[in-house]
Amino acid sequence: MSHPPTISSAANTPTALLLIDIQVGLNTSNGYFGSERSTPSFENNVQSLLSAARQYNDKPSTTLPITIIHVFHKSVNADSPLFPHSSDHPGGIDFQPCAQPVESSEYETVFSKSTNSAFINTPLETHLRSKAIGQLILAGIASDHCVSTSTRAAADLAVVERRNIFIVSDATAAFNKGGFDAETVHRVSLASLDKEFANVVSTNEVLTGLALAN
Repeated sequence: MSHPPTISSAANTPTALLLIDIQVGLNTSNGYFGSERSTPSFENNVQSLLSAARQYNDKPSTTLPITIIHVFHKSVNADSPLFPHSSDHPGGIDFQPCAQPVESSEYETVFSKSTNSAFINTPLETHLRSKAIGQLILAGIASDHCVSTSTRAAADLAVVERRNIFIVSDATAAFNKGGFDAETVHRVSLASLDKEFANVVSTNEVLTGLALAN
């Protein structure tokens, strides 16, 4: 009987943490994307992943740092909260406090995109290949849009083996739509990816697998 894919220690496998569209404009207060959002623990879990990765990278004993990549959406739609310099949604394009990049860090990179896929018209694929990434951890917003599209692209481009692509279920979120509540949209979206394009895991599984848990 085959065993399900597991996350390897960051000390043994080149690892990338890809954070997608964790931006101020992607919230429910403006009502643009939905009236409710899934995953109440989303912000805390994103912060836990980032903090643990940074602490690991900062250890003097670390010889194989985690590659941290922040991707943000720069909309071409003037009505979108993610449109640069939007007068209706000031600061909507900015990163949320839980996912602020450390620009001075040599281990963190920021890319912008204007499509659903983080791989279209960005250096992301080249960046991952240049680091010889062996496992890819994805988190962000929204589960059914840019996270899903980017996950499928990562699998189809074979930037890493499909068995080594992991989506963090409780550090990913979706909005309600089409008469379906946000949690249903979130869970169905992840279920459509699990075991086909990636493996759905929890924050604790990531921290434990990467050997980052305190």
